Amino acid sequence: MVKVGTSSYRDADSLTPTESQLSDSRRSRPAIPPPSGRSPLATALIVGGILALLALIAYLVMDDRKSERLTSLSRSGADTTSVAPEVGPQVEQLELPPVTDTDSDSDTARVTPALPATPPVAAADSARSAPTPTTPSPVITAPSPSSSETPPAATSSPSTAPEDSQAAPSEQTPVNPPAPSAKVGEVEAKVRSALSSYYDDLKAPPFNAAQHFAPVVERFYTLQNTTPAAISAELDRSHFPEFLEGETQGVPGSLTISEPVRDGSRVVTYVEKSRAFRKSRQQHQNTTAQVRIRFNRDFKITYLRQERLLENTFSE
Repeated sequence: MVKVGTSSYRDADSLTPTESQLSDSRRSRPAIPPPSGRSPLATALIVGGILALLALIAYLVMDDRKSERLTSLSRSGADTTSVAPEVGPQVEQLELPPVTDTDSDSDTARVTPALPATPPVAAADSARSAPTPTTPSPVITAPSPSSSETPPAATSSPSTAPEDSQAAPSEQTPVNPPAPSAKVGEVEAKVRSALSSYYDDLKAPPFNAAQHFAPVVERFYTLQNTTPAAISAELDRSHFPEFLEGETQGVPGSLTISEPVRDGSRVVTYVEKSRAFRKSRQQHQNTTAQVRIRFNRDFKITYLRQERLLENTFSE
């Protein structure tokens, strides 16, 4: 009987399940490459960056260029500072011309106004009191003025002319222009006369509007851009039939007259009080209103309006 020798190698079918799993795990595990060294490019970049940083620090520390600050030639103790100036490259700055006229204590230039030279008081008094040499002046015989003429002023000699000219302002009577109150009084009198004539004519018909109004009237109460004929027609239609026994007058002290404008017109404002019997209500109506009137240069009315009604009451 021949004994077959056993071999150390067995078939896969003859392996146990545990041995089969161990064999598969060993066979499927990939080979791990050995760790490689650091990349030479990264090393070169790191070394280069360190060298560049060291070179920049050395450049900033060892650079001996002067600071480009703007400085003044008159540097004083007030300009010193405890902070050291910056070193290294700076932004380009403007170069200003040096200050030539400054004070030693500060950088502010002082300008002293030139005052006129005043002579000493004693010298001026002595010069004023010194006698002026006079020369005999010829005697001029003037005819005696009549009683209706005004005697002329005495003729001064040439030597005393400067002194007389200095004393002239105090001796002569100044010629004053005519007082403006006269002009104002004349204008006020014309305005009051025009208003009085207008209110008297408004008491009862017929009303002659052409006597009080300009040919073209900008406004008359509610009428605008009207004429004297239209104003008369409106009053005959609506005012006189309704308002009977009418009486209107201005409140004393309320009249104000403006200065004339370029065309000569003036604006007049005042407060008027009116009383009339209203036919439709059979009652008396009392009103107080603020009135504005504009007169032209001929004191004709071109604008009339009640700006504000201050009072409106009715009584028996």
